[in-house]
Amino acid sequence: MEGHDGRFLAWAAFSPASKIRARAWSFEEGQRIDAAFLGTRLAQAFALRERLKVPSTGVRLVHGESDGLPGCVVDRYGDTLVAQFLSAGAERWKKILRMRCWT
Repeated sequence: MEGHDGRFLAWAAFSPASKIRARAWSFEEGQRIDAAFLGTRLAQAFALRERLKVPSTGVRLVHGESDGLPGCVVDRYGDTLVAQFLSAGAERWKKILRMRCWT
């Protein structure tokens, strides 16, 4: 995304059908949104939840925008993972996100 003056604002996924037209993935111009980027973001989200040590068998492991993965939600219920892909960007990367979550 670029500002009105042509300067870089963010890397974002655009969805013309959504009320939220663009969801920012990174504000670093040199960043590339790829499998390595997604793996790092997932690892950071999982590490944070591990540090929080929520005493429950039901835990939200990835919480979309707050973990830098807009439109991606991953919950763990016991030994079962449930993922939701709620944006065009998350849908675009669904295969990689699922693969990284389940390994």
